[in-house]
Amino acid sequence: AEAPAIAWAEGALAERGWTVRRIPAEPGRDCLLATGAQPPLATLSTHLDTVPPYVPPSRADGVLHGRG
Repeated sequence: AEAPAIAWAEGALAERGWTVRRIPAEPGRDCLLATGAQPPLATLSTHLDTVPPYVPPSRADGVLHGRG
């Protein structure tokens, strides 16, 4: 039931100048690919339907770690 979260994220990113493309994962479920025109290039891979508890991101040996 994450369709409303996907739609919200798509709109929020597009309003901020990102190019957003939906990628079908399975019927009724999409992933988003958002790209910008300016470097640096970063890929954030996450779930929009992740639930608490919050686990803060951390950095170790130059690698960013997070929940998921």
